[in-house]
Amino acid sequence: MKILFYQWHSFMNKGLENALKRLDIEYDVLFFQQEDWETDTGLKERLERAIKTGSTKGIPMEFGGMPVPVHFSDSQDMYSLVLSVNFAPVVSQVCEKIGIRYVSWIYDSPVHIRDLSSMHNSCNDIFLFDRGETEAFLKLGIKTKHMPLAVDAEVFAPALKQEFSTDITLVGSMYKTIYSAIHAVVPEWIKGFLDGLLAAQNAVSGGYLIDEMVDDGLVESIRACLQQNNGLQIGKRELKYLLACEATHRQRFMAASVLSLHFSFDLYSGEKDESLPGVKYRGYADYYTDMPAASSSSRINLNIPLCTIRTGVSLRVMDVLGCGGFLISGMQPELFELFNVGDELVVYTDIEDLYEKAAYYIAHEDERMRIAYNGFMRVKRDFTFDERLKQMFYGETT
Repeated sequence: MKILFYQWHSFMNKGLENALKRLDIEYDVLFFQQEDWETDTGLKERLERAIKTGSTKGIPMEFGGMPVPVHFSDSQDMYSLVLSVNFAPVVSQVCEKIGIRYVSWIYDSPVHIRDLSSMHNSCNDIFLFDRGETEAFLKLGIKTKHMPLAVDAEVFAPALKQEFSTDITLVGSMYKTIYSAIHAVVPEWIKGFLDGLLAAQNAVSGGYLIDEMVDDGLVESIRACLQQNNGLQIGKRELKYLLACEATHRQRFMAASVLSLHFSFDLYSGEKDESLPGVKYRGYADYYTDMPAASSSSRINLNIPLCTIRTGVSLRVMDVLGCGGFLISGMQPELFELFNVGDELVVYTDIEDLYEKAAYYIAHEDERMRIAYNGFMRVKRDFTFDERLKQMFYGETT
């Protein structure tokens, strides 16, 4: 087997490449940074050339104006399939035209494409980390399969720290939104509904209410108000995502606000909030250097899932455990299916429970260290890219 690994600036690329090498699978990398996944700005020509010639040599590849070093195989064989992290409509269109299998493994939630038509192509073999979203796509007639994520601990090993520097760390976006701009122009009944929906979403642990509660009538009413007042445009999927981000923002803000009053709290994010004076803002965390260092040097790593994740275990969970970090996560159904909760990681149900568990595990270091070690050993054994690739390329999936 020889594969074409299409890449853009994305997580999981290194882990997948390491697994391909360990499995002795020949591959070439085609790197092309798409600003918009649905728009062709030269990708089709490059991809078609690579697939038809069985090589990416001579194809220009750069990022930020600089050449990108990529892997080339010595094989003269043609490609058996195209692989990518996340689903790229342009790639699917080319694969459908040429008649080659396209394997994509999606770790984002939701899937950030507007036009879903290319997901119906017969060439696709689409894998999703979230079982709930897998089922939602199946209801739309889009063939998808469930595939939990993986981690390569060796990728992070050089950046790990040996000493603790803070009590609690949160890595990720704070998901600030334009909710207030919408709230300011809609009538009272819509304000009440939206506020109630956000409150209900944040009162439910491990569930996603917003998707079922936003209907076409609500979207049309909000769209009319926006057009009359500020000219903003919003569709149904955009409104759902905005509300999910706003709900997540409130959860993360509340957690940071409460916990930073009692413990040292580091935030790695591209968004700084001046209304959180007790939080130590660390800026954006590079995935291969800052993130592993932060995860291994924090007594507690916090995972507050984006509300659009219906059931699945996010990449953040895999990353923390793969760095040997101790994790407290918001509740997601698949955490209980895939891990021994309480022995390999810890789950909280609400802000009070989060505070109590944070205080307990900071005070009980031996127990905390034991759980972190168990989680690390578990992902090294059972959540490898090698096994995931063998399942996606050759085997059956759940």
